[in-house]
Amino acid sequence: MAVKWRDDMKAVEKIVKVISRFMFQISCVLVLALILIICADVVARYAFNSPIAWVYEMSYILGAFIAATGIAQLMLDGGNIRVDMFYAKFSKKGKLFVDVLFGVVLFLPSYAALTWAVIRNCITAYLTGEESVITTWYPKLWPIKLVLCIGLVLFLITYVLIIIEKIGKLLEEVKKGGKS
Repeated sequence: MAVKWRDDMKAVEKIVKVISRFMFQISCVLVLALILIICADVVARYAFNSPIAWVYEMSYILGAFIAATGIAQLMLDGGNIRVDMFYAKFSKKGKLFVDVLFGVVLFLPSYAALTWAVIRNCITAYLTGEESVITTWYPKLWPIKLVLCIGLVLFLITYVLIIIEKIGKLLEEVKKGGKS
C-alpha cells in the first residue's frame, strides 16, 4: 500500500514538474517581450513624443504572468529565501521540523486561502466581464487572473509535495534517533 502511494506521489510530482517547467519557459520568453515593449515605449515617448497607450497595462499584466508562472519552478529549484541566522544552526532533523511546522501551520493555510481567493476573484471577473480601466485599452481581466490561478494552484501542489517529502525525511530522521 505504501509503495503504491509513493508511486502516485512521484507521478503527480513528475506532472507538476513538467507543467511548471513549461510555464517557466513561457515566462522566460515573456521577460524578453516585456523588455521589448518597455524599450519601444521609451523610444516612442522620448524620440517621437508619443507614448504607446497600452504599454503600462501590458507591463503589469506580463509582470503578473511572469511571477505566477515562475513561482512553482522557483520552489522546485529550491530558490526560496529564508533567514539563516537561526536556521543554519539547527541539526538536519531540526531544520526538517521547522520546515514542516511552519509549512503546515503557517504557509500552507495561507497559500491555500490566497489561492482560493484568487480563484473566486477570477470566476467573478469572468462572470461580470470585468475590464481594466487604467488605460483606454480596457482589456478583459479574467485571462490574466486565470493564469494567476493556474500558477498559484501549481505552486500550492508543489508546496504540498515538498511538505510531504519533508515529513517523510523527518520521520526517517526520527526513526534513526540520532542527531545529524
